[in-house]
Amino acid sequence: MKIRTRNKWIECILHHISLSTHKPISLLAFLIFCVLLPGCYGTETVKIKVMIDSRVNMENYKTIAVLDLIDEKKDSITEQGRILARMIRRKLRDSKEFNVISEGTINLTLEEEIDKDRFDDKEFMVSICDTLGADAILVGTFDFYQMAQPISYIAERYYPKTGTYSPEARTYIQRVNHFKLRAKVIDGKNGSVIYDFSPSYVESPEYGNSWLSLFSSGADSTSLRSIAIKPISNLVLNLVPHYEYERRVLVR
Repeated sequence: MKIRTRNKWIECILHHISLSTHKPISLLAFLIFCVLLPGCYGTETVKIKVMIDSRVNMENYKTIAVLDLIDEKKDSITEQGRILARMIRRKLRDSKEFNVISEGTINLTLEEEIDKDRFDDKEFMVSICDTLGADAILVGTFDFYQMAQPISYIAERYYPKTGTYSPEARTYIQRVNHFKLRAKVIDGKNGSVIYDFSPSYVESPEYGNSWLSLFSSGADSTSLRSIAIKPISNLVLNLVPHYEYERRVLVR
């Protein structure tokens, strides 16, 4: 009703202006026209659910095996590498796009760890896929470490004798996690690389550190899961079609 009423006002104003083509246009009518016309249109920012295609076509790879990731510093599979592989398997299962071979099946089928140097051996990777009954295999390495770094800041200190505040430089120690994931999805038939995922290092500071925690062994599984979840999510999203929300501007 408001829009219709506004439109009627504008029609009246335009009619008044058209009748005044040979006369000076009324200043009042012109001002009303300028105020009401923009009000007929409006913009609104909304979130629209949009379908995003996968980066690679995985239609022919319905059964996938995820091997435990190799720790680059130790050049072997560690408990952290097993945790990361479990996270990837869980994300792939949640996508409903793949039949993900279980960790137990992989451990029972493969008699020994696969060295990262064998990732580029196409015949070997094909034989592994044949053994596991997988259309594709996901292998990878990771690097995860923690560093204690000094953080400086300026604080105001109150001096009772003078009754004034003065700036004072202080330094505290903060632990920062660093993580990098490198993963490859390999075709089970010819051993070629379907997708190579290698994002940059991720850094994440830990807040509320105590001096005792700084001298602990560090690199705990909780910190690893926290910093690895985003790179792993991005890896899986690149392999499956999914929905994302995009901001769009609607004109009314």
